[in-house]
Amino acid sequence: MKAALASALAVALAAAPALANFSPTFPISNSVWPAGSEQTITWQDNGAAPHINSINSFKLELQTGTDTKQVTLAVVGTNLKGSDGSVKFTIPADIGPSGKVYFFRFTPTNGDISWTTRFTLTGGTGTFPPTVELPPGSSVSTAPGSRTSSSSSSPTPTDGSDSNKSNSNDKSKPTSSPSSTTSSASDENDKSTSTDSDKSTSTSTTKETSRPDEDSVDSSAISMLHGTEAVLSSFLLAGMGALVAALL
Repeated sequence: MKAALASALAVALAAAPALANFSPTFPISNSVWPAGSEQTITWQDNGAAPHINSINSFKLELQTGTDTKQVTLAVVGTNLKGSDGSVKFTIPADIGPSGKVYFFRFTPTNGDISWTTRFTLTGGTGTFPPTVELPPGSSVSTAPGSRTSSSSSSPTPTDGSDSNKSNSNDKSKPTSSPSSTTSSASDENDKSTSTDSDKSTSTSTTKETSRPDEDSVDSSAISMLHGTEAVLSSFLLAGMGALVAALL
């Protein structure tokens, strides 16, 4: 009996959740990144235990595409640390067209995958391959006044991993995805157009994990949920430990 209880306690300890994750702070949903300029990508801990400093290595990629079919355009770094807090990067103009269709993906060796929300690139002169799918209702342009709209339906899930993203205060949450549904073009009129379109368009695609950008979800609620899970785990382990001690 004692051996069985000790074994159960060991299993419970092994199952204790590790919730450390990224909360990107730039770029966010309303960020505008001029192509060819160096910007600083920033992130912070999401408030759940253990701390983000426990992430000793992660890969950071610039991506586009839908929530379920993401395409990597450039690799920012492959051995970054959660404790770094930021990294500088320049998006070349020929990476693709202007529009609110870009996001960064954080892939740690331990922890959950996270994304920034979709942000706007201006001054883009390139084009995407025909295989790249954009979110329904998004639009891109490669020259002032020239715009290409996307009306593609939600694709079937691929083997690319996703989780949820962005929130009402424009900070993405752990295990998020880039789903701001409309892209903004390269001038001030595009910004207002994108804002109106974001309000009227919703993404129907769901995944087994969360998406890069769910603006209606508050990050504080996610942090509270993770905190509650951690507290419950602590009580469970403490109770089992006391039971084993009493039996011994």
